[in-house]
Amino acid sequence: PNLRPLFDFQLVGTENLGGTEVYVVSFKQKAQTPLIAVNEKEKNLPDDLALSFDVNLPGELKKEGVVLRGKLWIDAKTFQIRREESELIARETDPVLLLQNNFEYQPSQFEILVPKTVSVTVYKPKKEKGGKYSSLKDSYINFEYSRFRKTNVEVRILDDETE
Repeated sequence: PNLRPLFDFQLVGTENLGGTEVYVVSFKQKAQTPLIAVNEKEKNLPDDLALSFDVNLPGELKKEGVVLRGKLWIDAKTFQIRREESELIARETDPVLLLQNNFEYQPSQFEILVPKTVSVTVYKPKKEKGGKYSSLKDSYINFEYSRFRKTNVEVRILDDETE
């Protein structure tokens, strides 16, 4: 909730996502904030920090600012998030992609959506001739989840007298 005022949201339209009608909403960070930290030491972070990123960011790009942007696919009936794509970019004009996150959710027996896939792509900024930057894919992580299920766990507390 403390980050919402820092973003512009726009309804882009509606889509059918895997048989479910969804609203597509774009978002873009509109102001710099200490609540979204990039390459900060732990001692410098505010108590109500919402996001922290550790990315390869050349000094001259730091001066120009880093912002988040992306899209949300929101279930038209339940208003739960079905999919999210976000990007961390340096420079709004002629952006340099630093990090890309994709989250996809699936129904569960718990009446909530749970993760289906989570992927993270990290990019390394490369300075080209003429001072322009390009983004080179540095690493990719992908998590795929099967159906979540309830576990059968029994917890017993034994006091010192019965051991």
